Amino acid sequence: MLGMYNLDPAVRFWATPPIHGCLRETVVHPAMFTFKLPENVSYGEGAMVEPLAVGMQAAKKAAVHAGDIAVVTGCGTIGMVTAMAALASGCSKVMISDTIQPKLDIASHFGMVAVNIKKTRLKNYS
Repeated sequence: MLGMYNLDPAVRFWATPPIHGCLRETVVHPAMFTFKLPENVSYGEGAMVEPLAVGMQAAKKAAVHAGDIAVVTGCGTIGMVTAMAALASGCSKVMISDTIQPKLDIASHFGMVAVNIKKTRLKNYS
């Protein structure tokens, strides 16, 4: 099926009905799908691997090139790492929008143009 396992109806994902999610302290997971973190990688850093992979894939799928301008909606974990991936991929400017000012303040520290859409229209930054 074109190598797109996520479209295979026989594949089941945690947190997609009828399978319960895994946001808990412990979970039983098949060993063949488990990766041991190196000693120098903390659990917090390990937890960021999947969100970072999502951000990197977004930049890849968008075919980001040096000098491009990117817009990311939302300063949650996925939004932040997607914006960072866009910067790392060569974007000359990354605008990120949200309604929560403390998150936008963090984004601005990473060189993003942080836009609070409760106060300003995003199009004013083009």
